[in-house]
Amino acid sequence: LDLSPNGKLIAIATAANSLLVRDVATGGLIAAWTNFRGRPSAVSWVNNTVLVASGPNEAAFRILSVQGAKGTLGQPGQKAQSPHGGDVQALGVLPTGHVLSATSDGFLHIWDLEL
Repeated sequence: LDLSPNGKLIAIATAANSLLVRDVATGGLIAAWTNFRGRPSAVSWVNNTVLVASGPNEAAFRILSVQGAKGTLGQPGQKAQSPHGGDVQALGVLPTGHVLSATSDGFLHIWDLEL
């Protein structure tokens, strides 16, 4: 799980192979995505955008916009960042806005994404 930069939203990876975004104050569901191949392995925020590692045996992470989002993976507007040589195990964001992804094969990737 990860708290949004403004502290108002929380992204939660579930054992039901989905990702939920909830309002911290009310607990209300803001966004939900389903159909990951396994439990998402990492979650991080960039502004109002959620970065999520897609789960086991998937060497990619997805960029999911919270605004108006409910549904399954693979819908228009969802982008997958790959290739990675191993499963994505961790995600982070530098102050410069660059995204870091660490993989099971021991590599750290730096992405310059337009979000």
